[in-house]
Amino acid sequence: MKYIEYVNGLIAKKTSETEKLVLFGQNISAGSCLSGLTKNLSVGKGGFIINTPNSENTLTGLGFGLMIGGVSSVFFMKQQDFLLLGVDPLVNTYNFI
Repeated sequence: MKYIEYVNGLIAKKTSETEKLVLFGQNISAGSCLSGLTKNLSVGKGGFIINTPNSENTLTGLGFGLMIGGVSSVFFMKQQDFLLLGVDPLVNTYNFI
């Protein structure tokens, strides 16, 4: 078993057991599924899986808004170095609040 398959199995098990969970990210349930990391994911009752366009600032803001609204969510990002783009609006929004 490859490492990515092991991690995918852990994620798939936990997300399928969790109700009202929102999973979102670029091509997480289509295409390469982030090189297999998000392959065959499912969510529990009342949950959603959303394939999104490539817009890190917007997606980080979406996750922050879901968190403020009390919604459990997971944002899968294709390239971790772009996560820093989302930190700026996150910090600025937190400072504003």
